Amino acid sequence: MAARRAAVQARRTAQTGPELIEQWMHRIATALDRQVATLRSRMRAGSRKGPSGMRAGSKPGRSRLAVGRKRRSRSVVRGGRKTRAELYEMARKRGLPGRSKMRRDELARRLRQR
Repeated sequence: MAARRAAVQARRTAQTGPELIEQWMHRIATALDRQVATLRSRMRAGSRKGPSGMRAGSKPGRSRLAVGRKRRSRSVVRGGRKTRAELYEMARKRGLPGRSKMRRDELARRLRQR
């Protein structure tokens, strides 16, 4: 058994610098390929673990109203304060210009003015 270990050790130390560099580059490239493949499959599956641009709420086919419904139940817990999604929907129905760039407090103030 010791002879076998010695043979493996001899092979490892016999590798030259360029061979070691090439071996490490291959390991790194393989790891990166796996990570990219995992992210792509998560984005296709619609998982919440993908990059921020693909999280729930920005999925194709999912409306802002659907996201607002999820938060609506929270607004009851918070004492009736409307969420930005709810205020945005109200602004959209009233045709408020520039609503997509407004924060929650700006939407609330502009809706009170109208």
